[in-house]
Amino acid sequence: MKRLIDELECHGYIEKAPGFRNIKYGRQTRIWATVKLIRIFVAEYKFRPIGDIHCTQTENLIQLRDEEKKKNSKNKTVKVSKDVEFDPTEATELMQANLQQLNNLANAKKITVRLNESDEVNLTDLTVNILSDLIKGKIELVDTELIDNSSSIDNIEGNGTHPSTGTGTHSHRGISASYATDSGTAMDQMDIDVLTYQKYSYPVALYKSFIDANLNRTTLLSTITHSVKSPQYQGLQPESVLFLHLLWMKKLLSLMNARSKKEEFIKQDRPLIDFGIKKLVFEIKVKDMHRVFNRGSKDFDKGGRFYGPYYQGMPSKFRKHIYIDGKKTVEWDYSGLHIRMLYHQLGLEFNGDPYAIGDGSQRNEYKLVSLISINADKRGSHIAVRDALQNAGFDAAQDLTQIRQMMEDFKARHTPIQEFLFSGAGIDLQNADSIIMEKIMMKLHAEGIAALPIHDSAIVEEDHSARLKKIMFQVYEEVMGYSPVLKLTG
Repeated sequence: MKRLIDELECHGYIEKAPGFRNIKYGRQTRIWATVKLIRIFVAEYKFRPIGDIHCTQTENLIQLRDEEKKKNSKNKTVKVSKDVEFDPTEATELMQANLQQLNNLANAKKITVRLNESDEVNLTDLTVNILSDLIKGKIELVDTELIDNSSSIDNIEGNGTHPSTGTGTHSHRGISASYATDSGTAMDQMDIDVLTYQKYSYPVALYKSFIDANLNRTTLLSTITHSVKSPQYQGLQPESVLFLHLLWMKKLLSLMNARSKKEEFIKQDRPLIDFGIKKLVFEIKVKDMHRVFNRGSKDFDKGGRFYGPYYQGMPSKFRKHIYIDGKKTVEWDYSGLHIRMLYHQLGLEFNGDPYAIGDGSQRNEYKLVSLISINADKRGSHIAVRDALQNAGFDAAQDLTQIRQMMEDFKARHTPIQEFLFSGAGIDLQNADSIIMEKIMMKLHAEGIAALPIHDSAIVEEDHSARLKKIMFQVYEEVMGYSPVLKLTG
């Protein structure tokens, strides 16, 4: 492999930035294709950056995993997940057969996400999630419309022509944007090569001559939206325009100087129109589910939740914009599922909000404390709580003393189940909730209704809302012997 990389670099097909490691940190070697290599993909294989890469689904619908300890690069012992082989049993074959039926039904449905100009997104959603997932083939563009740009598409599958491209010969041109932002910060021209071959245009996206501009929050948004007004975009296919526009955002982010401000800014939700996009509709292509069991238990009684579909990992705020076969959807959620399950396993009823502690002003923080309390072992659990709070942007993450007090307050609020908190009991509860979710989905499947599971919630077409709610209630009572609390999400 090293010789292959060296030869590709020697002949000008790739460029690379060598990795390094010092006392404090390191970085992997980065390798990218040159125009010379991309031109071969385009000429020989008619390759497009978006639409020509497809994400494969896992063949192992039932997976068993365990953890083993290994030394990392810093010689610290860490836990690493590994696959465990097992002989199929009647139980695993039944689970696999159920999964196959559920996947067949999901794949027969067209599941889309429709975002309009007033829907809120952030730069991470656009430049990390949507851009990369379009390229990877996890999602497929269906329709898009940008401000001051007449290009839009509708059901683009199979539609790759436009009048401006030639046939039979190679050509390429640069798309440049030279202007001053609202605050007067000048940017040099943005050079993006667009290689044209036969009836297709392929953006290569080579950013070669930026001035070191001092971008900030004020200038960034106007800079982002400026590019979509370029008349040179009119000659490109709309999917290429969107692709270039998202890459433009990604490059601008890399030019922001204040790292802390950048990280805060890219997570700030704004209307889609603020980023120059009036409409964005994409279809979810990765819909197959598999189940993951843990701790190497061949009794398959640890874990067992459903994983795999794209809608589980996409930004949660997008879920309310899911459509199934063109119909709006709803999401019903088991409220405080694992906390209530612990009470119910002990034969105790629990009423009220499990996360409302003290004056209730820190409900969202205590919800994270609850999540960690169910899944983490006692050792180091305060660090896990801190990390969860920090990732969510809560100020409480800065004070370990306050975190420990919150953990004690949470245990005091739930004294009857205190022995299960910070004990790693979550893996057993996940097994119980996966059994509940399988029953729910199979009951709906028998009626031809596709349900999209999000662990403790499910999404169905709006017309089937009442049916989903009733089945979720019935199945929980059947398994746990108590009534659940359900809420409509979104």
